Amino acid sequence: MGFDAEHVASLLGISDRYARRLVRPGDLASPFLRAAYRWGPREARRLVAELRGQLWAEGFHFHPGRPRPVFMVKELTPEETLALGRAGLTPEQVLAITMVGMGSDEMNELLLRGVRG
Repeated sequence: MGFDAEHVASLLGISDRYARRLVRPGDLASPFLRAAYRWGPREARRLVAELRGQLWAEGFHFHPGRPRPVFMVKELTPEETLALGRAGLTPEQVLAITMVGMGSDEMNELLLRGVRG
């Protein structure tokens, strides 16, 4: 990004040696990408679980004896993405659905009812 090692060291409060390692080409992005790769799916599962909890609280339950959904939706059409946004889902929640998936019946319920608050 055009910073030299001394400038990075003073901004971040780290040693000059460590700053020299950070400013080498390619070294700065790798730790961030690794952290995002670990954090992304975990956060996506949390957001989808939150959506499922909201559906449960609003009365959407699986019938006892009926198995959990087999068909998981991960790929959304542009129309579904737009409809989910209009139903009150944030872009992060829509992205989470595409990362970890959600049951088709749960998706249909979200499209019909939307989310509250």
